[in-house]
Amino acid sequence: DWDGTVLKTQNELHAPAEAEVLARYGVIVDPLEISKKYAGHSTRKVFKELAPECDPDQLVKEKWEIIKDFLEHNTPEPIEYIVRLIEQLDATGFTVVVASASPRWYIEKSLDKTIPRQFIKPQNGEPSTFKLKECFGSLYVSAEDVPNPKPAPDVFLAAAKLAGVHPKDCLVIGDGKSDVHGG
Repeated sequence: DWDGTVLKTQNELHAPAEAEVLARYGVIVDPLEISKKYAGHSTRKVFKELAPECDPDQLVKEKWEIIKDFLEHNTPEPIEYIVRLIEQLDATGFTVVVASASPRWYIEKSLDKTIPRQFIKPQNGEPSTFKLKECFGSLYVSAEDVPNPKPAPDVFLAAAKLAGVHPKDCLVIGDGKSDVHGG
């Protein structure tokens, strides 16, 4: 997964943006309740269920505009120790692939963000910051790349294929029910 697993963005960015969009249309909902029920699901599903009288595609567009603006001026913080875990998995020969419900542009923009090196094991002489791309390269799959979003297993199956690994030999790390079900 990506949001809420690698980056602190589910409760800090996605759910608040969704709540802000819903409030524009008179639907008041606590962002934490959105996270509790919908973390890892498609944003379209969130809006279809919470604002059935609205055009979900328009609401999704508004949400991603809020997030795009946020990313222009801010860098999401990684989940403590997850980058170290990914580094350890990589060092022991595991291929790590991001499998996210988020759009490709968002994953790419997030991978390009510079974060403090405190989140990984520092090496002598290394700069004090690094890009998440250093951990993942271009190994990521978006829900846009598959026919069915989470909780369907499609994004995880595509990640396994990208890694060149049989799905039965994979481990899914995620923070939501949809990750567990899809995995």
